[in-house]
Amino acid sequence: MKKALRWLGRKCRITTWYHVAATYQRDSHMGMAYISLTVSVMPWIHEDNYKDVVAYVESQADKPATTPCITSITRLGP
Repeated sequence: MKKALRWLGRKCRITTWYHVAATYQRDSHMGMAYISLTVSVMPWIHEDNYKDVVAYVESQADKPATTPCITSITRLGP
C-alpha cells in the first residue's frame, strides 16, 4: 500500500521540501563541519530514498572525509 501511494505521488508530481542539517568530518585533521541546506524530494522522504538524500548532502559538503550524519530533517511548508 505504501509503495502504491509513493508511486501515485510521483505520478502526480508531488514534491516535498525539507530543511536538512548534518555534521561530517572535513579531512582527517580538521575536525567537525556542519551543513544546513534545503532539499526537494519526490514525493517525500522514506526508507527507500533516504540514501539518496544522504548522497545529495555528501555531494554538497566541502571535502568530506566521512559520510555526513544527518542530525535534523524538518518538513517545510503546509
